[in-house]
Amino acid sequence: MADGFIVCPCHNSRFAVADGAPTSDSPAKSALEAKTVTVSGGEVVLG
Repeated sequence: MADGFIVCPCHNSRFAVADGAPTSDSPAKSALEAKTVTVSGGEVVLG
């Protein structure tokens, strides 16, 4: 994450943290799929 965006290390697409939407200058053209996460012991856990 950087500056309110999730940055993909594979192709450098940037997605808004708020809704998963890609930025206009990203190679990605669709939003990230919503996933449930929790914080446990200072770590973010998927699922």
